[in-house]
Amino acid sequence: MANNPSGLSKLTQVRDVATTKRTAGAGTSKFWAVIAAENATSPVPVAERLLKPTLAFEDLVLMPRDHIYLAYQADEDGDGLYAREERLYRTSDTLADTDGDGLGDTDEIRNGWSVRASLPYYANNPRVFSNPTRADADSDGLNDAEEKAKGTDPNRADTDGDGMNDKDDADPANGVGRPSIHSYGSVADELV
Repeated sequence: MANNPSGLSKLTQVRDVATTKRTAGAGTSKFWAVIAAENATSPVPVAERLLKPTLAFEDLVLMPRDHIYLAYQADEDGDGLYAREERLYRTSDTLADTDGDGLGDTDEIRNGWSVRASLPYYANNPRVFSNPTRADADSDGLNDAEEKAKGTDPNRADTDGDGMNDKDDADPANGVGRPSIHSYGSVADELV
């Protein structure tokens, strides 16, 4: 066990497996995490007794029927996603931006962004998340960083539903695009 800057003791080693911290934003971060399932028989929630970040390790309160696990977590690329998450999402734990689109894996998986389109769907569900393994999941010609900057949906090639691909649309979030040209027939060689 070791004390952190706030004076709380934290679990830093189990047997010969120790915690390592990343320095200056580079290198591997590895640590022990406590994982606990909620115990319906306990009057005090697990979050208060076992998972509260301000608790020192020796202050954890175990109750009968508690199930806790220690998991060794690692983040090789320093992007904030642990190796188990990287495997789950099929991202690289050695590259902070697996698909090279200019948006880090953590932003694509955990943070996402809000779509600025006026469609009713986005009024209730404005937050979108992109695929961290594909630079342009909807194949509209905009990579995820460009989609975020424009406030468009990385999973729909035509975010505002105006019939124009987001890359070709002057205002891809507001349904304002090029005017439509409709052909109603022809007289000789001229359109009417």
